[in-house]
Parts: sequence; C-alpha cells; structure tokens
Amino acid sequence: MTVNLFSQRQLILCLIAGTFSAGLMGGCSTLPFGHSSETSEQTLLDKERQAKLSTLPITHPDRKAELDELWTHLHDHTSALPISDNRIRIRSNGTVFAGEDVSEQNFLIRAAGETLSANKDGFVIMHIDYFNQHIGLPSLGPSLNLSTRRWIGNYEDFSDNRNEQNIFSSRRKIRNQAMEGVIFLIDEDEFPNRDRFSADEVYTNLLTHRSN
Repeated sequence: MTVNLFSQRQLILCLIAGTFSAGLMGGCSTLPFGHSSETSEQTLLDKERQAKLSTLPITHPDRKAELDELWTHLHDHTSALPISDNRIRIRSNGTVFAGEDVSEQNFLIRAAGETLSANKDGFVIMHIDYFNQHIGLPSLGPSLNLSTRRWIGNYEDFSDNRNEQNIFSSRRKIRNQAMEGVIFLIDEDEFPNRDRFSADEVYTNLLTHRSN
C-alpha cells in the first residue's frame, strides 16, 4: 500500500507530540452486574475490536493508547539531550536479561523519534559506547574500545561496530549492555552519497515489532 510520505510524517509527529506530553496513565474500569451471557458477549466484542486494531499500523490514531504506553516505557529507559549543530546524545539503559536486543531497539526508536520531532529525514550515529551499568563480578579480560567508526548509517555497520567494541565479551553480555551515543540529524538532500538511517522507517518498523 502506497502511503503519502508527508501525510505519514505529519501523523507520526502529531503522535510523538502527544506521547511526549503524556505522563504515566492509569485507569480503573468497572463492569456492571448482569447476566453471564452479557459479559461473554462484551468479552467477544472486545476481542473482535482488539483483533481489528492489531491489523492497523501502530501509528494509526485508533492505536494511540498503545503507542502512548510504548513511549512511556521508552522514556523510562532512555534519555535524549540536545547538544548542538543537530547533534543529540541518546542513552539507552541496559537490561538485566538478554531478552531481544531491547537496549538496542530502544536506542534506535528514541533516535528516530527525536529526528522526526526535529523535522529531519534521517540520522547517523557519530559515536557510540557500550557499558555495563549494573554492579557485577570483576572481568578477567581487558575492557577495550576498538571502534574507530564515526559515521554509522545502516544496521550492518551498527552491528559490526557493536561487535568490534565488545570483542572480548559474549554476545549475551553485549545485548545486556547500556548504550550511549551521539546522533547527527540530516535532511534527505544532505550528504546524498552516504548511508543514513531513515527516521520514518526505523520508527515505524521497530515500534510495530515491539507492539506485536
């Protein structure tokens, strides 16, 4: 399905603006007393409605509650600090368990969200460090940072850089680590011959993956 890029961006920006201003949301609902058949019918209707919602993009207005919940979680585990010259420092907390590269996904989603909020098309990672923010047993091996990359504009380079910086660590440990990096925001007509992450694609694809 072809989506107008301008319309999609305007929708995403509106949703991001709403989630930035929303705090933790809670609620309480009560069901009226009634026959079990009425309860069963309502449950069936709720399931049907949820099934229909799940077929819509996560950025669709009807799924705003889910998007707000995802962003609340994201804000609890990431931070973004504007520096200067279209540069933003992004930090993503590490995880206790390996999970599914959650720290990495949070980093990229937050970077994409900040890029769209600044009305930019894409971003590149100028520098990134990985570290263990939890107290653990002393490591028997050296802690080395071997990366010399200063322009990471695609996921392949991102993965290679991660492995280079953690050459003496197991992959399980790598996925647990916190991340802190500096992203550079760019427009489509800037540096046309160099790779960059598409903010629209990263934001939509990773949030859709997290919502499934």
